[in-house]
Amino acid sequence: MKALRRFTVRAHLPERLAALDQLSTNLRWSWDKPTQDLFASIDPALWAHCANDPVALLGVVNPSRLDQLALDEGFLGRLDWLAADLNDYLSRPLWYQQQQQQALVAPPPRGPGGAVCCCCRFCQ
Repeated sequence: MKALRRFTVRAHLPERLAALDQLSTNLRWSWDKPTQDLFASIDPALWAHCANDPVALLGVVNPSRLDQLALDEGFLGRLDWLAADLNDYLSRPLWYQQQQQQALVAPPPRGPGGAVCCCCRFCQ
């Protein structure tokens, strides 16, 4: 039988763990080892069972485990640091944005006869 609808179950996180939602839905977790380690520390066996998917993990982890983590100062310290690091990463200008900004400020290179050059070999 064909499914009529697909639902994604979102975990209700304790307020103190709300940053887990942002960390799990931003793809930076997929290459940021400290964020992966944070999710793995929630429940290592469940993390492996969920194929290292933080959204899936948060959807199936036992609510009592989340309550325990909301009181764990070590976990909360790591969570706060990673959330602040992600916010910094999202708000600072990165290489591409800097290149784009420089292109808007600098006039385009000119080739022979003053034509706008699309390739720097004419500008040398």
